[in-house]
Amino acid sequence: MKVHFKGKSAEYEIEKSHFCAHAFVVKDKINERDGVNFITSNVDFLEFSDEHFSFDEIIKFLETSSDENTIIVDEFFEKDERNLKEKDLNSQKNHSNQNEDFPCNEEEKLCNKQEKFQLTSAEYFSRIFCKNLFVKYTKEFEKNKSFELSNVEKLEFFKDLEESEQELCFVKIEILNYDDSCDSISFNLELFPSGVSYKYGIYKNILRIILLGKMQNSELFAFLRSFIYKSKDKIIGEKIFTLTLNQNPFYKLKIKFIA
Repeated sequence: MKVHFKGKSAEYEIEKSHFCAHAFVVKDKINERDGVNFITSNVDFLEFSDEHFSFDEIIKFLETSSDENTIIVDEFFEKDERNLKEKDLNSQKNHSNQNEDFPCNEEEKLCNKQEKFQLTSAEYFSRIFCKNLFVKYTKEFEKNKSFELSNVEKLEFFKDLEESEQELCFVKIEILNYDDSCDSISFNLELFPSGVSYKYGIYKNILRIILLGKMQNSELFAFLRSFIYKSKDKIIGEKIFTLTLNQNPFYKLKIKFIA
């Protein structure tokens, strides 16, 4: 499958996904054009107005630490060249058979020479893979809060969250030190953003909830503010609640529960 973008490649940012293996995000720097797109291995090629890149090329260079621009050499015409040579040989045989009965005049010979010349093509095509397309991933959260709290019946951990101005296509919510034997999360399903899919799981005491799909900021943050954390047992120790928007660590709340 090929994905088309309206602008030049330098007008986009590409960043590796840090919660989905073998995937990355393409963000248009021009407002109200292509927006933010989450690209997985279902896509074979990305075509911009001036360049084209394969999915594997982008993954390969996102996983390297080099900051240098790279020249990519494609064997773009090699297969066509072989086909043309075979076609040329077949054409010569046909002309040879025809000439036995119908000799070529000088004008036809000239046309044949021009045709052979036009069919000659380069075997390789090079492109520049620009480092400027890539965004360095940072683990620093834009908003960071930390405080102590005595045990409570429930905690609305995103209650005071201010909206982000960026276009959103995926969201990750994490709760660290989550104990599924006594901890629980609830939210208002009526506020769930329309047209969005989700998945969740618990691994090594971390609860992860991921939302995928383009969503309105107002809808998303109304939904997030409805989240409530509860525990059946007396909470001891530390809980950390994080929110990641479009790969960007956006909000981190660290709470130390005290007796």
